[in-house]
Amino acid sequence: MAAKGALKWSGLDEFRRQLRDLPVHLRDDADGIVTRTTEAAKVATVTNYPEVTGNLRKGVGTKYERSAYGIIGTVYSRSPHAHLYEQGTVKTPPAPYYKRLGFHAGRQRRIMWKELADMMRAHGLEVSGDVG
Repeated sequence: MAAKGALKWSGLDEFRRQLRDLPVHLRDDADGIVTRTTEAAKVATVTNYPEVTGNLRKGVGTKYERSAYGIIGTVYSRSPHAHLYEQGTVKTPPAPYYKRLGFHAGRQRRIMWKELADMMRAHGLEVSGDVG
């Protein structure tokens, strides 16, 4: 039994081996889905940020980390005042949720999971669990 507050995950090595053994074209298809949804989250964020000096919008970017298992796409903001817009201050309320980076990232993440599951099913793989 795991200690209180600990997490034990059995099968992680087997899962990684299965990911490595997937055909390369599946990884490439998945990379395209991840890249497209990451960029869509960036565009939606930039579109919904206000245009005052332009620095808030200019600070939004993407980065990608590739490994043997695939790709991780991240949307970020380099703008030093993005957190003030997103979270508000003592004098100003936070931006409406639908105008924040987290909203757009979450929305595109759900789209990505669904498209990845659909792509895997189309290749004859079984997908189970919550993909939304």
